Amino acid sequence: MKEMTKFGERLPALTKTELIYGILYHILGAACTFFLSRVCIAGKMLPFGIAMLSGCPQVMLPGCIFGAVAGYFFPANLFSFGVFRYVAACLAVTGIRVMASSVSSVGKRVWFCLFTAFVTTLVTGIVAPVASENAYLFTVIEAVLAAGGAYFCHFACVAVRRKTAARGQRELTSAIVVLTLIAAGAAGVSFGGISLGKILGCGLILAAARYGGVFSAVVCGGTLSAASALTGGDTLLSFAYIFGSVAAGLFRDKGRHIQLISFVLTLSTLFLSQGINEKSLVAVCELFFGAALFLIIPKGVGIALSKVFSSSFSVVQPPSLKSTVTMRLSFAASALRDVSLTVHQVARELSKINTPSFSGLVQMLKVRACKGCPNFEDCWQKSREQTTEFLSDTLLSTKNGTELRGKTKKTQAACLKVELLRQKAGEILKDYDAQVAAENRIQEVRGTLCDQFEGISDMLSEMVNELNCQEHYEAGLASRLGFAFKELGLDVKECVCKTDKFGRLQIDAAISDSGFGAINKMQIMRSAGAICDRDFDVPIVTRSGGEINLALRERARLFAEVGAEQISSSGAMCGDSYNWFNDGKGRLVLLLSDGMGCGGRAAVDSAMATGLLSRLIKAGFGFDCALKILNSSMLFKSTDESLTTVDVACLDLFTGTLDLLKAGAAPTFVRRNGTTGKAQSTSLPAGILREIGFDKGQVKIGSRDIILMVSDGVIGEDNEWICRELEKWGNDTAQHLAEHIAHLAKEKRSDGHTDDITVIAAIISRA
Repeated sequence: MKEMTKFGERLPALTKTELIYGILYHILGAACTFFLSRVCIAGKMLPFGIAMLSGCPQVMLPGCIFGAVAGYFFPANLFSFGVFRYVAACLAVTGIRVMASSVSSVGKRVWFCLFTAFVTTLVTGIVAPVASENAYLFTVIEAVLAAGGAYFCHFACVAVRRKTAARGQRELTSAIVVLTLIAAGAAGVSFGGISLGKILGCGLILAAARYGGVFSAVVCGGTLSAASALTGGDTLLSFAYIFGSVAAGLFRDKGRHIQLISFVLTLSTLFLSQGINEKSLVAVCELFFGAALFLIIPKGVGIALSKVFSSSFSVVQPPSLKSTVTMRLSFAASALRDVSLTVHQVARELSKINTPSFSGLVQMLKVRACKGCPNFEDCWQKSREQTTEFLSDTLLSTKNGTELRGKTKKTQAACLKVELLRQKAGEILKDYDAQVAAENRIQEVRGTLCDQFEGISDMLSEMVNELNCQEHYEAGLASRLGFAFKELGLDVKECVCKTDKFGRLQIDAAISDSGFGAINKMQIMRSAGAICDRDFDVPIVTRSGGEINLALRERARLFAEVGAEQISSSGAMCGDSYNWFNDGKGRLVLLLSDGMGCGGRAAVDSAMATGLLSRLIKAGFGFDCALKILNSSMLFKSTDESLTTVDVACLDLFTGTLDLLKAGAAPTFVRRNGTTGKAQSTSLPAGILREIGFDKGQVKIGSRDIILMVSDGVIGEDNEWICRELEKWGNDTAQHLAEHIAHLAKEKRSDGHTDDITVIAAIISRA
């Protein structure tokens, strides 16, 4: 309900829902204040109606003033307490609160609530004292009690109105004290001698123990005992509530019914220990009615009560350093990309400088062969152009193994050092070829180094994307889940609820391990599913260091059964390598690599490919980035040619989307709805060129579909037999299918070519 801040201001129109909630809000305030105003301390003082008026929110004042006046006037025997004095104090509190509402936020301060309750109670008590001994002393005591009650009422209202899980012990204790005083105020309402207040008190203790633990139960039991004793109840029976609350709190972890039995047995024993009489039998009846009230509490009400009785637990929000980390990673990725571009530019310039030109070779030949010749001056001063042309032709003819052109033969006839020229030309050309080869190799290394820089830059960029997109924290949902777990009797310390970049929900909770027995996983799973409206797998529960870690993950729609078979062409080491794993985000990844040739060399290359790709993909890096790192690593691995095919199939078990990525790999066969198709690749394997990439395809699959990945050893001139075998395959296992295809492939090889055979089969079914 909207709160009025200025007199005479026109209130906005309320919706029907807001109007209903506003009426219920005022009725609740009136009922609470009615019972609080009836709590009579020592048969002389009624301070708590004034306390509620002083501590309640401004918007509750109309309902609370009505409840307070009604409580002080009913029943008639309260007139002996000077009821008009209390009504006057209530009106004074209301007037002060209304006037203070226009002065900033003074009216909402706790010290102002205490001051208002104390002053109004004291002044009205002095002006109209009760004709009794020590009247002024009791007036001061009553004013102190009113101020203390205002303190508890103020923070109890804060606890009820606060919608987050950030309630501290102060708000929790205040709410329990006020609820217990309300129950004590209802003690005067009885049916056939059975007190409504004591029934509510017993139910309140059980609820506090169930939803708040030992602390809440003891606070509730202690307050109820003190209120019962101060309002004229039997002292021994009153203090029995303390022992009952301790028993209920200690046995809450054993379940609702064990907790209830321990509470009832403790109190019944203490009540009947005074003898079987009318008073003890009435107390036992009130106890059983309170226990019955506790048992019929609906689940929704239980979750609401857990918000009042539970102390705060941590709801994890995104880390405060997240934006700083992502910014620095972005800077690092950009810097590495700039380094790569700079290395490219420097390499081009150095190539121009370090690689000698053909004119430079002519000058070198001139220095090595012509110096010291008697005709040097004549050749290089009088016939410079002819001599330069002659040396150039000599270099070309020596390089190509041809004769000189007719025009330069005349110059050759006049040369005194023809043989020396040819010898030196051969040496210069040999050095030139070696220098060019070295420069080319350096260029390759520089290029591969640039690829490494770019690959690392891409990895950092993907980490930034993961941090920005992967985790979206749901604080409100985590709060509701935490309270639901508390309603199940779990002492939740921390609750984390987040969705990854694929929209999958992850729930993690830290629970205090205070003597828990077996945790009901199915109950937790159903409760979380009802709140989140999602299906979860059975929770993973681990205990460590006095703490229970509870993890819930969404249940995938599909399940994949995977099998594999290999046949080595040499009978020893297979040159193919494969792997499959779940990446932790609901995706099944199948990897197959075929190294060049057969035997140990191919086995090393393929194992390196699958191992490196597996680690990078599990770490959260994309397929393209992982391939770039693998390719540059293959180029760096050795000076000899080293290459391997890369075949990836990534199946999203939630959506059924199958991504096929190939770098020089054999076809992948997919059976969908009983019909088989194949995905082929024209890309190059990893390790040949710097610039390679995946051929990509995507297809939707569902239950009873099959994925079949094969190496080159399975592929022959006719591959239609594979499609036929998949289409007629029945309900056998994926392992049997892989073995069947592998051995048939070996039998059908008729071209005399032998190669390693690897088959990976995945059969999809509903989870």
